[in-house]
Amino acid sequence: MPDLNTLRVAIDALTALGDDPSAELTQRQRDTINRLAVRLTGWTRGELPKPRAGLLTRGQFAKLAGVSPNTLVKWHASGALIPVEVDAVSGFRYYATAQLAAVKSARQRKPRAK
Repeated sequence: MPDLNTLRVAIDALTALGDDPSAELTQRQRDTINRLAVRLTGWTRGELPKPRAGLLTRGQFAKLAGVSPNTLVKWHASGALIPVEVDAVSGFRYYATAQLAAVKSARQRKPRAK
């Protein structure tokens, strides 16, 4: 049986293919892809994963910190600010309110563009 990461890559590829309007798939094939993704992950589209109590979504955290959500993604990729939790299926990032102080101090140190 394939490992979990291989299954995630396959699910992402199938889901992307199912979402691509230019892909030559029948509606039945698209429905099959979606059913397989749900069966393998237990997660359906439109159903947002629930963070643990006390954690903030990327958007909520970005708004409180005064940065864009994309900035948080870049900081995560660079290792500058790692989310407390990343959902294994959806990839959603969750942050703790305690991390706000680190963001605010980093923003104060950064010189502003004129």
